[in-house]
Amino acid sequence: MKIMVTGAGGFVGSRLAAYYGKKYDVWGVTHKDLDLTNEAAVFKTVENYHPDVLIHCAAISDVAECSKKPELSHAVNVLGMEYLAKACGKTGTKLVMCSSDQVYFRKQGEQESLEAYLEPHREDCSETPEPLYGKQKLQGEEICLKYQPE
Repeated sequence: MKIMVTGAGGFVGSRLAAYYGKKYDVWGVTHKDLDLTNEAAVFKTVENYHPDVLIHCAAISDVAECSKKPELSHAVNVLGMEYLAKACGKTGTKLVMCSSDQVYFRKQGEQESLEAYLEPHREDCSETPEPLYGKQKLQGEEICLKYQPE
């Protein structure tokens, strides 16, 4: 099995690439290998390597950096997800997207009790993340499900 791991220079991606690399043909991709903001490059890379599975861990995950550079973080975190999802659809590659707990960070409602605010999240509840990074990761999840519903 061929596995492509984006974000292989980061904490999660590097560990997944090392773990799966013991058993499978794994290519750990860093931002130096692939510019996720370049749609043509994303399609070409996925088509050329043609992985069976792509594990997407790449992101601009620094919350402060996302706020300082919202256009760049949107291009990587949202558009990059879209380009990968479409490329995987074209090649028949299974896509696994790593999201973030930032999707669940929200403000407590004015009339909401602390107990209600701290309740675990359910799959069917709608999220309203407060940090820009959380908003972008939620958009990425929605895009991933749109193009890769499985």
